[in-house]
Amino acid sequence: MASLGASDEAIARLASIYWFTVEFGLVRSTMKPTDPDDTGVRVMGAGILSSFGEMEWSAARRPSDECREMGSIARDYPDMRNPIIEKFDPKVAAEKPYPITTYQPTYFIGESLREMKELISDYCDTIDRPFHPVYDPITG
Repeated sequence: MASLGASDEAIARLASIYWFTVEFGLVRSTMKPTDPDDTGVRVMGAGILSSFGEMEWSAARRPSDECREMGSIARDYPDMRNPIIEKFDPKVAAEKPYPITTYQPTYFIGESLREMKELISDYCDTIDRPFHPVYDPITG
């Protein structure tokens, strides 16, 4: 519903938010790590979950050189040893460019799924459009 009546530019920003959450999002664990190598980062994005290499790249404390090679990070970002992990902010994610053929150099992490949902909902309320869509749970 967020894209209804929105401009093409607003829809492109929504697509970036989708990319950095549903496809390549991270969420912080609520459990205290017992393993010293546990970063507390948990994968939630389907694009990461479909790639064991990108799971390592996005969540490991020290991704292997083999991992960096497999995801073309070593080639495209030779000095990058770990991805950049930024606190999730939909306004920032909406404007962030992303590669589609390599592992991501940057990920966004939320403190919880609930927080991310609320931030996205608040962001969607700022989209300029000629009307304000409202979901009716009775009629669907």
